Amino acid sequence: MNNKNEDSFRDSVKSAVVTAIDGLEDITDVTVNTVSGMLIVGVDRVRFAGQEARRHVDDAIHGTLDGVREAGASISQATRGVMIGVVRSTKHSGSDAMDTIRETSRALVQRASEIGIDVGAAASDSIEAAVESARELGLDLEEAATVAATGALEAAGELGKRAVDQVRKVTTDTIEGIQNVAKTASHKAD
Repeated sequence: MNNKNEDSFRDSVKSAVVTAIDGLEDITDVTVNTVSGMLIVGVDRVRFAGQEARRHVDDAIHGTLDGVREAGASISQATRGVMIGVVRSTKHSGSDAMDTIRETSRALVQRASEIGIDVGAAASDSIEAAVESARELGLDLEEAATVAATGALEAAGELGKRAVDQVRKVTTDTIEGIQNVAKTASHKAD
């Protein structure tokens, strides 16, 4: 996919999010529906896989978070909505849900850092939403939390010690009833 198509998809997601948010309180549902819908349409139009699929998801994350910021809505709810929406789209695309959770968590933490959002909060929201997505799809909740934490820690590792400390701090707590996801995730991220 060339940069023009990437920008076009990113802008389409951003525009859809801004339009959908206008006057609404529940940003999570808006972002879930917008992201999953846009990704499903993308899969139908362009049978993408591997790196191309990751770029599509990254563009969806950028477009969504940029749109939410522009609309002045909750980034926390949007982060959760992005994770749920991306994972929900795996039912249609046939992608592996756990790989998708890990990559989405990584990308959410990276984008959070780029736009000045607390990476620890982004990691926590991402992990909570991964568990919610796993519950919805009938997947292993602990594995979902672990792979989301792994993705968050991988991104944090690329960002530096401060980011790693922020992510480790939130992943040592109980998240969605799962205790100390950082212990298992640390071994996977190393």
